[in-house]
Amino acid sequence: MRLDIVLLFCILALGMWSVFLLSGVQNSCDPTLICKPSDISPNPSDDTKLLLAQTCPRMKKKVAIVLPYHGDSTILIKTVKRWSKTEYLPCLSKNPPKVDLIFSNSLGPTQEEAEFHISTLIEPQARRCFDSIQVIKEDNVVAEYAQGSFSHFNQTFHRLSETHDYFFLMEWDTFAIRPGWMEAVWRHAVCGEDFWMKGGHHRYADNFTVANFGWHINGNALYNSRNDYFKRILADIMSHPTMYIYDVAIERSMSNPDRARITRDFIHMYRLSDFIVNVGRSGWDGSHWRKKSPGTYFVHGRGGHDLDIAAVT
Repeated sequence: MRLDIVLLFCILALGMWSVFLLSGVQNSCDPTLICKPSDISPNPSDDTKLLLAQTCPRMKKKVAIVLPYHGDSTILIKTVKRWSKTEYLPCLSKNPPKVDLIFSNSLGPTQEEAEFHISTLIEPQARRCFDSIQVIKEDNVVAEYAQGSFSHFNQTFHRLSETHDYFFLMEWDTFAIRPGWMEAVWRHAVCGEDFWMKGGHHRYADNFTVANFGWHINGNALYNSRNDYFKRILADIMSHPTMYIYDVAIERSMSNPDRARITRDFIHMYRLSDFIVNVGRSGWDGSHWRKKSPGTYFVHGRGGHDLDIAAVT
């Protein structure tokens, strides 16, 4: 056989093998990407669909992002306006997953005033990322910080438990630091192992020890709002008056010796994650976290140096 024919045959074989490998990559579901058939290939194979179902078993669940605010919405306005910038766009895919954006208003304007106000804030390039944008009014929320946050969370969780399976609570001092953050929330809600609460731990406490802070997940987190057992546990926590805000109340319940058996059996449902980092009131720089932690999309903290929000720093 002529040498040039053999060489041509080898080149063709190598090309076909490369196409096969690339098609395999295209039809695989990397959980760090959007685990959705339309974003992976136009006509996913049965194997791809099976892999999707295994990797992201809760794809059909309803997910929401909730922004609570109390009266003054100055910071909220500036936060939302940042979303229209390319570096903070909520979504990157052409067909983003269906996630509702909900503003939970207490101690503020009337329902009609709030809805009109919110509708003027979100630019089209950010608005397209959400399946719907809603404003809900929570009544009977007290003004005092600890009790106010406690009662607001309680009402919001109860309301969302009737309409959504998971929701991400994003308070006014939680900021997106990279684009695609809405898709990241959806991915963390529906992909991987299930959870009751998923969020970040203390990243700023100099005296951090597992004994001091190991149980604590900051309240800016993802919540499973449909699990009956978790709902009963939260209802029990919320039924007892406390001086603590809601996330500390959850932590205290977990470390309560009287509830040791419950904690033992279900502590794995409280999951730490770096999709959000909690830096408290310490200074932080978005570029630092973008470089240090590629999986981080949010920083919870009031000392952001790269924020155009003077009232926060």
